Amino acid sequence: MVGVSAFVSKIKNIALRNPTYKTGGTGKNGACDCIGLIMGAMYELGHKKYDLHSTNYFARYQMQDLTRISSEKELFVGQLLFRSRSNTAKLHARYQPGGSHYTGDLLDYYHVAVVTRTKPLEIIECTEYGSVTGIVVNTKFKNWQHGGRLKGVLYDGYDEEDDPVIQAVVPQTIKYQAMVNTESGDLNVREWPETGPVVGRVPKGRIVDIISDIGDGWPKIRYNEIVGVVSEKYLTSIGLPAEAEETLETTDEAQSAAVTIVDSAGNRFYPVGDFKVYLGGID
Repeated sequence: MVGVSAFVSKIKNIALRNPTYKTGGTGKNGACDCIGLIMGAMYELGHKKYDLHSTNYFARYQMQDLTRISSEKELFVGQLLFRSRSNTAKLHARYQPGGSHYTGDLLDYYHVAVVTRTKPLEIIECTEYGSVTGIVVNTKFKNWQHGGRLKGVLYDGYDEEDDPVIQAVVPQTIKYQAMVNTESGDLNVREWPETGPVVGRVPKGRIVDIISDIGDGWPKIRYNEIVGVVSEKYLTSIGLPAEAEETLETTDEAQSAAVTIVDSAGNRFYPVGDFKVYLGGID
């Protein structure tokens, strides 16, 4: 068993690494998905293996007391929150009648998040929609249908008063744009720096969106459907397009991975150095 404080701390630690959403990711190598965020935290706390990388598997087999919830008053720190639907069209056959993991529950638990604080409310998820790809920090209870305790986590004796708060800020979906300035050939876009596999290439002279500065000269960029990191030395900044300045995301769900830490004294700081994931420089 691990304490809920340690579990929540690991969730926040992974969130601060600013991973990109990728199916099957668990927070390593700059990528995670919704259930991968939870799995990654537990792996870092010593859990060896889960049978399946699946929100439906966790809802059915890894929860102590999954119940319907309808309001913020029912939330507690470390609680897993699930979104569900009764339509089984996208529910894997293993969870349907005759399937290997059929339990009689035909709900499709298609998304999950973690309550990391209640005063003020803080719900962390790893998701992808629209131009958002990665960690989202929500400060309001919205569209969650079920909640419960994760097996392997001890929920007793936890006081959140002294814990730092990850607060969502209103982000610019595009921090700025830059032109690829390679001497010749295309610029490699990697899943992560140094040894990351190439996930795509951008031709010389093309404009890319900078969606996150991860430090060490390796910004995260988006070019068409390609998202990854590139060496900053091959980019020339051209600023933020005017239309982006006018359309900053302000919805609850768009409170994305641009995060700050607020300590108990109210001091704010941007957690780069203490939570570096990417080391060195390459291409």
